[in-house]
Amino acid sequence: MEKNLQLNNFINALLTGYLKLKTTTFLIGSTRWEERFVVLTNVGLLYFENPNNPPIDLFPVLDCEIKDLDQAKERGG
Repeated sequence: MEKNLQLNNFINALLTGYLKLKTTTFLIGSTRWEERFVVLTNVGLLYFENPNNPPIDLFPVLDCEIKDLDQAKERGG
């Protein structure tokens, strides 16, 4: 995985890891949780179905404040 991050030029990544994405199938109405690999950079959040494949999408995070949930709870915010 480390090799893949370097190949994709994510050396400046702020955070990397897995998160669970809640998806709903509209026709069936079922809900499931899918695991995605994410890379937080200074310009956005990239997410991947598999870290060995190209990213699925980029969500820009310019003009955003990103807080660690554990740290936010400690501070009361």
